[in-house]
Amino acid sequence: MAAVSLIASCAQTLAASDTAGVRVISVASEERNTDLEVTIWYPASTGDDTVTLGETIFFEGTPARLRAPIRDGIFPLVLLSHGAGLAGHAAGPQYQNSAS
Repeated sequence: MAAVSLIASCAQTLAASDTAGVRVISVASEERNTDLEVTIWYPASTGDDTVTLGETIFFEGTPARLRAPIRDGIFPLVLLSHGAGLAGHAAGPQYQNSAS
């Protein structure tokens, strides 16, 4: 799974009110003959639908606001791929910290 992250300029320790927004979309890939699942992390303004993503017996989950509105402002675009066939949600804390 590929991951796309819109991030603010600096990572920080997050309070619950700074939980990032997240959306999962499918992008058609003719080369792969299948859809590519893409996770978008971004600075969220508000949102009550907080979920925990990526929680397994090996990884602690990461809080995110599902489909929350995007926070006003100008933010850099950073594209990340976990690569090597690994689970994209394993880097959830990094994406969450970067997007808030």
